[in-house]
Amino acid sequence: MRLAYLAMLVLYGQASHHIESCCRNRGVSETCSRALCRLDSPPGDIERYTIFEARTGCAHFLPEIAECIVDGRDSTECCRANAVQADESSCLGLCRGSPDGVNHWIRYQSCLAINLPSMYSCILSSHSNTPTPPQLMKIVSKTRNSVEIQWSAPAKYSELVHIYKVHVTETSGSKHEEVIHSTKQFSITLTNLKPDGKYSIFVVAHASELSRKSTPSDVLHFSTSVSDRVGVTYTSTLYVPQDATKATLACRLKMGVGAKMHMVWEKKIGSTYRRVDGSRFRITTYTSEDGPTVLVSALDIRALDSSDFGTYKCHVRGNGNDYGEVSSVFIPYHCLGMCDSNFELTTLIGSNCLEYESQVRQCQAEVLDMRPEAVSHLHTRAEADATVLSWDRSDKAEVGRHGFHGFPIPSQS
Repeated sequence: MRLAYLAMLVLYGQASHHIESCCRNRGVSETCSRALCRLDSPPGDIERYTIFEARTGCAHFLPEIAECIVDGRDSTECCRANAVQADESSCLGLCRGSPDGVNHWIRYQSCLAINLPSMYSCILSSHSNTPTPPQLMKIVSKTRNSVEIQWSAPAKYSELVHIYKVHVTETSGSKHEEVIHSTKQFSITLTNLKPDGKYSIFVVAHASELSRKSTPSDVLHFSTSVSDRVGVTYTSTLYVPQDATKATLACRLKMGVGAKMHMVWEKKIGSTYRRVDGSRFRITTYTSEDGPTVLVSALDIRALDSSDFGTYKCHVRGNGNDYGEVSSVFIPYHCLGMCDSNFELTTLIGSNCLEYESQVRQCQAEVLDMRPEAVSHLHTRAEADATVLSWDRSDKAEVGRHGFHGFPIPSQS
C-alpha cells in the first residue's frame, strides 16, 4: 500500500510540474503559476481572494490556466458531485478547461473560494484515469447526404478509451439540435444528412466510467453542398515601424458547438506552421458582442524581433484562418475594449484601464491624422493589351501601396 501511495505521489508531482510549465509557457506570470497551476497544492482560504486582487492580474490569465490544468480532460461531473455548495457553480467550467462565468466576477470568485480544493482534487485525479481528446480529425469522403469522419487515438491514456461519442449538430437553421452517436472505431459514416446542410462535428473519448471523459476534439465544420469549399481564409497585413518593440494581431472567428473558448496561434516556418509559444507571446480570447459563438482573439508579441516577422494564423478547435484585424500596440491586451467594441471590457478590469485613457485618445488622433485622403483625377489610358491608370497624389499619402477594385460592366445589347 505504501508503494502504491509513493507511485501516485510521484505521478501527481509530475503532473503538477507539467501543468506549471504549461502555464509559464503560455505567458502566465510566476506568481499566478505558482498559486494556481499546482493542482496538488491549491491556494488556501485567504489566498483564494488575495491571488485575484488587481495587483496580481491573475484573473486575466484564467483562460490559459484553465487550458493547462485540465490538459484535455473534462472533470465537470466529478466537480459538480463534490462541490461544497451545489448552488455555487459559476466557476465549474474551469473543470473542463473553460473560464466561462468569469464576467460575473463576484459570483465566480465566491464559487472558487468555496469549491476550488474539491475542483483541483477532481482535475488532478483525471490526469491518471482519463484519456485526452481524439486527434487528427478529418473528413475522408462526403456526398450530398452523407459524410465519413476519421480520427486517431488520444495522445495520452488511449488504452483507457472505452467508447468514442460523436456529437453532430446541424447549423443550417435557427434551431441547432445535437445528435450523439457512439462507436469503438476510429471512424464513423453519417447518413441521411440534409442536402446543402451545414454541420459541425466533434468527438469525445470516454473511459469505462463514462463520466471520465476528454474535452472535445477539434471541431469539423462542413456542408453537404457539392460546391462547398473547404474553409475560407481571411487575411490582413500588419505594418509596424522599424523600431517597434511590440505588435498585436487580432482574429475574429465563429466557433463550433462544443468548442472551448480558446484559439491557437501558429507561425509559418518554411512550409509548415508551428504553434506560437513562450513568455514573449500573450494570447487573449474574448466572446464578441455579436454572440457567444463568435470569438475575438489577440496575439500580443512583446520584445519584437526581426525573426517575428512573417505569416501567422489562428484557429479555433481545428479551423485554420489567417489573422484579420490589427489592434493598437500601446494599450495592454486586457484594455483593448477601450479601442474596439469587439473586445470585452468587464467591470473587473475596466478600473485598471483608466490610466490608459490618454494613450487611447492619442492613438485615435494619430490614426485619424495619418489616414490618407482619397486620390483625385483618376484617368485611364488604353495601350495595346493593357490599361494604364493615373491619378493625382492625395494629401497624407505616405502609403506603401494602393488598392484597386474592379467591377464588371454589363455589355449593352
